[in-house]
Amino acid sequence: MLIVSTYLVLWKLGSNGPPPHASPEGLIGQVEAFVSILKRRMQEGNFKEIRSFVETGTGYGITGDISGDRLHEMPAEISGVEHNLAFEVHQVITTPTLQELEEELAEAKGPRRA
Repeated sequence: MLIVSTYLVLWKLGSNGPPPHASPEGLIGQVEAFVSILKRRMQEGNFKEIRSFVETGTGYGITGDISGDRLHEMPAEISGVEHNLAFEVHQVITTPTLQELEEELAEAKGPRRA
C-alpha cells in the first residue's frame, strides 16, 4: 500500500554565508537554478505551490499528495546545483474544521427527539 502525504518544504540558500569569491550574479544564478528544479517538480505534479524570494534566497513549497520516497529524491537532485542550502521538510497534518466536527458530533448523537 502506497502512503501519500502533503509536505511543507522551507529553504534558505547561502545559510552559511556566500561562497568565497561569489559575485552577486553568481548567487542569483544559483537561486534561479534551484527555482528551476522546483518549477520542474511542480510541472511533474510534486508541488501545488512554490514561492521564492530572490532578495533573501528563501522560499517555501507545498507538495501535492506524494510518497515519502518521491519527496526524498529532491535533496539528491538539488545537491548538484547548490551546496550551501538549508531546508526543512514538515509533514502537513490536516485537521477537521469546526463545521465538520459539529456535523460528526450531531451524527454521533443520533436524531433529535422533540
